[in-house]
Amino acid sequence: MNEIKTPFTQWAGFQDRQKEAWEAVRKYKYTLFGGARSGGKSYFLRWMAVWLLLHYKKDYGLNNVRVGLFCEDYPSLYDRQISKIELEFPKELGEFHHQSKEFRLVPELGGGVICFRNLDDISKYLSAEFAAILVDELTRNERKIFDFLLGSMRWKGVPDTKFIAATNPGGSGHAFVKKLWIDRDFSNEGFNPAEFTFVKSLYKDNKYIDPSYASQLAALPEKLRKAYMDGDWNVFAGQFFSEWRDDIHTCEPFEIPESWPTVIGLDYGYAKSAVAEWMAYDRDFNRFYVFDEISAVGMTYEKFAEKIKAKEHKTRIISADPAIFAKKDSPVSGDMEMGKVLKDFRIYPANNDRVIGWGKVREHLALDKEGNPKLKVFKGCRDLIVNLPTLVYSEIKSKGEDLETESNDHSADALRYGIMYFKDKIVKTNANSYDLGAKSKKIDDDFDIFDENPSKLFDF
Repeated sequence: MNEIKTPFTQWAGFQDRQKEAWEAVRKYKYTLFGGARSGGKSYFLRWMAVWLLLHYKKDYGLNNVRVGLFCEDYPSLYDRQISKIELEFPKELGEFHHQSKEFRLVPELGGGVICFRNLDDISKYLSAEFAAILVDELTRNERKIFDFLLGSMRWKGVPDTKFIAATNPGGSGHAFVKKLWIDRDFSNEGFNPAEFTFVKSLYKDNKYIDPSYASQLAALPEKLRKAYMDGDWNVFAGQFFSEWRDDIHTCEPFEIPESWPTVIGLDYGYAKSAVAEWMAYDRDFNRFYVFDEISAVGMTYEKFAEKIKAKEHKTRIISADPAIFAKKDSPVSGDMEMGKVLKDFRIYPANNDRVIGWGKVREHLALDKEGNPKLKVFKGCRDLIVNLPTLVYSEIKSKGEDLETESNDHSADALRYGIMYFKDKIVKTNANSYDLGAKSKKIDDDFDIFDENPSKLFDF
C-alpha cells in the first residue's frame, strides 16, 4: 500500500466542535452533527467527504472510491455546497467537474470522487453505490429517503461505510431524526444503537460568525429562537403541536376509576404502524387521560385485535380509522376481521374530519387559567409522547390546517379518533355546556358518559 501524506488538517481548519464530530465519525457508523444554525455544519460535511476518500486510499489502498453528498433539491445543493467548492478546495487536492457535479481527487491521492446529488427523485439512485453517504439538512427529508439511501451505502473493500448528516430541528424528517439520534429510541428498529452518535453544534461554536448574529437569533420568535439558537429539538419552526410540553402533558400512571368513561382510538396499518390508544375522561376536572397504548408493525387485523383483547381493560368501545370498514377486494372488511376476536367490543368508524379533529386535540393541549391542560398522557405511552410533538404542518396549502401525513402520525390519529368519538356522542345545548341527548343515548346505550346527575357536563 502506498502511503499518502496531505496537509488535510491545514486545509480543513476544523474548529473544536468540528474536530469533535470528526472524531465521532472515526468511531461510529451513523453520526449526526448540528442542532442549531450557523455551527459550521455544511462546511464540515464537504471536508469530511474529502477526508473519507483520503482515508479509503491510505488505509485500504482503494482508488476511485465514490462518496455521495446529498441535499433535498438542486438550489440547496448549489447554495450550501457546490458554490463553496472552488473557494475552499485547493488545486492540488483535485478538480470540480461542473457537468457531472462531481469533485475528483488527483490520482496521487487516489482519484476518489465526491458526487454532489439532490434528493428530489431518489429512484435515480436505485443501483448507485457509495462508500459513504453524507446528507445536508437531513430533517428536510422523509424517513423513506433515509432508508432508501442506506441501500446504496456499500463499496467493495470498504469495511467501515459511513452515514454522516448535518441538520437543524424541524422539517418533515424531524420525527425520525429525533427518534434515532436525540431520543435514542430504537424500538421497532433493526439498528445497533451503539453505532449512532449525536454531536451538538451551536452558532457560538463557530468563531467566524459575527457577534451581531447572536442578536439576530435572540430577536427571533420564541420557537425559532429555541430551535435555531439553542438547538432545542422539542420546539421548532413548523411544529404542528407547539403546545406540547413533556413536563406538563405527561403524568405517572394511576388506576383509572371505574366511573370514568373510556374509549379506544385505533389507527390501523400493516406496513406502517397499527396503533391503539386507550383514553379515559375525568368529568370532575374535565380532563382526558391516555392511559395505555399498543403500537405494532406487520400485524394482521386479527393479530392486532388479539393484542387489544389481551390488555383486559374494561373499555369495549373502539373508534377506528374509517378505512378499515372498506371491503376493497375482499368480502370481509378490517372491522369484521377484528370483530372475530373482539366479539364483545363495538367498533365504530371515527369522525375523520382532520382539520376539526386536530383543532380539538390542540384545544385539549392548551392550558387553562390554572396552567393545567385538558389532556394528559401516562408516561408509559411512549409512542404518543415521542411522536406527537414532532409532527409538522403540511406544505400542501389545499389541505389547510393539516399536518404532514408522511410523518409518523399514527398515534396522533388514534388520539384524534378517541377525542372525536367523545365529541360526537355529545349534543351541544348552549354556549357553555354539553349534555347527552336521548337520541344519542339510544344509538349507543352502553356509552355511559353521564350518571343519574345531569349536572355533570363536558366543556369542550
